[in-house]
Amino acid sequence: MILYWFSIEMKNGIKRTKFVDRAQIPFYIIKDKQSKEAITPPMFIEKDKVEEIQVYSDMLYREIAMRTNSTGYFDRAIDLSGSYGGDIKNLLKHNWIYDADMDICDRYISRFYDEYQPSPNYKLHKTYMDIEVDLMSEGFKKDSKGRIGYVGFPEENIAPCPVNIITLIDGKVNDIHTFIVDNPINKSQQDFYKDIEEFKVWLKKDLLENDGYVANNININVYDDEVSAIEAYFKKMHEIDPDYCGSWNQGFDIITMMNRLEKAYNRDINLREKNIRAQDKMVSVVADTKYTVQKNSSGDEIYLTPMAKYKQNSNKNIVDRIDDFTVFDGIQWVDQMLYFANIRKGQMRESYSLDAISNEELGKEKLDYTGYTIKDLAWRNFRKFVHYNIKDVVLLNLLEDKNLDMDMIQTLSYVTKTRHNKVFKKTISIKNYVSEYAKLQGFIMNNNKNAKYGNDSEYFEKNYLNTKTIKEFDSKYLEAFEKKENYGAYVGDPNLNDYCGIDFFGKPSMFIYENVFDEDFSSLYPSIIRAFNLDKNTQQGKFFWFDDLIQKNLLEKYGYDGLFAVSKNEEATADSDISTADLGTTLTDSLTSHDWNAIGKKFFDLPGTEDLLNELKSMKKE
Repeated sequence: MILYWFSIEMKNGIKRTKFVDRAQIPFYIIKDKQSKEAITPPMFIEKDKVEEIQVYSDMLYREIAMRTNSTGYFDRAIDLSGSYGGDIKNLLKHNWIYDADMDICDRYISRFYDEYQPSPNYKLHKTYMDIEVDLMSEGFKKDSKGRIGYVGFPEENIAPCPVNIITLIDGKVNDIHTFIVDNPINKSQQDFYKDIEEFKVWLKKDLLENDGYVANNININVYDDEVSAIEAYFKKMHEIDPDYCGSWNQGFDIITMMNRLEKAYNRDINLREKNIRAQDKMVSVVADTKYTVQKNSSGDEIYLTPMAKYKQNSNKNIVDRIDDFTVFDGIQWVDQMLYFANIRKGQMRESYSLDAISNEELGKEKLDYTGYTIKDLAWRNFRKFVHYNIKDVVLLNLLEDKNLDMDMIQTLSYVTKTRHNKVFKKTISIKNYVSEYAKLQGFIMNNNKNAKYGNDSEYFEKNYLNTKTIKEFDSKYLEAFEKKENYGAYVGDPNLNDYCGIDFFGKPSMFIYENVFDEDFSSLYPSIIRAFNLDKNTQQGKFFWFDDLIQKNLLEKYGYDGLFAVSKNEEATADSDISTADLGTTLTDSLTSHDWNAIGKKFFDLPGTEDLLNELKSMKKE
């Protein structure tokens, strides 16, 4: 099933949905199964050489197996890892199959944009949010060790501390919505309630004078308990129903709120009596249930089960990391910190804290609370605490107004026909873009034949691919190739080194060591990287030339014998006439030179500049 959310350009920006109850996707199969392309498939193939097949998405692999005589492998893959396991994807590597590995969501994004063109006048509806948690919910009460409040960072997957304030800003109208959880034992908080109206007037003026931010309505609402405040926040978000919602370090905010809700619902006796699971109740709050009823292709109403799941990709570097928040609500949830880092990957920062980035980008900082700590601020000066929380969200708004990162995400998604959370993944977005461009030029793009799916990839290649192999006569190359999986290195962050290097005045260094050799190719020129094939996407292999005349010219005319390991061995394999001459290194060397004239002469037997001039002179004489 596929469900689109899209906004149409009207006075207030109305959001619509489009539901596909059973998704259909195309793939292409080569017509001539005995052709050269069927044995050694090219990266792109002419449209007239392939047949387009439309199939339901859940039948894709079965259909490919039937059309490629691979039903035996289909059954084997089902037994190994099930119909949704990785092994079954090896069918995408079959030589006859093209354009079958595009993600189904990306494919339907492309199909949507074929039907609807975005309006150049439409302005994205953006919102921003931030939460704070109470690190000393029982006040200044000490534990058995004399400590006050929660010790350490309140990790979101545990969510040990209650949420005590949430601020949401509707960037379309600059309305501020703050949700406060009442704490009767917090005297500073109780005092704050007496002057809320005066505070709102003062805050408007302060934001204008110090931040240049024109706030419209400031709504401060107080709730008796944490659950009511979080529920009210999501209700307001669904009521606003924006295109985007941004926050800084979003995983902490969203996961904390989800876990706090689930913990509370687990304690709710009424839910237990009604057999309502705490997780289901939490999802019904976080998701936007007004979209759960849709009409299928027959016009009948059906109910879609809502979902809300947050996946943190915390094992990745911040400049490569994008988290996945899969939630049934039609809002693009953006971690502004992660997207900021991804977009500016070539400009590494020492710190990606909101304070550091706001200072660098805006010349502004978070609210100074000198004299307090983040732990006791809400208890000693609740007015400043509310100001602190609201200002953080204002900074998010101002950062987006300056940088327009969300607009970039939206534009890239449209241009590359890629999901928002994958637009900075080059292997996905660029492949999608090139595939679309190729179709406009009359070509169909191949699948990624180098991918390794599951643990059964080699079995599929050996038993179900109709390929002709090239016999390798170079024993040293064979020996090196067998070790290919063992090569590589991991470069760690030197700031994480232990103090175990050379002693300086009695203290070991963390940066200077003896008997260490470091060769950092990544800091050298791109030509060196290309010449040595140094890249995370490096492919192991050789270039084999099919043209005997070009091989002869390279060996005899250009003197490539030996220097570039061009083999004179003309022996062929038993089932093919493919020569064994390896031109890998010489071709790579020539490409890095960018001497296109020489490349044309050497490798494609094209006339050079002098040849053309001589030809023109001879024509002139005639």
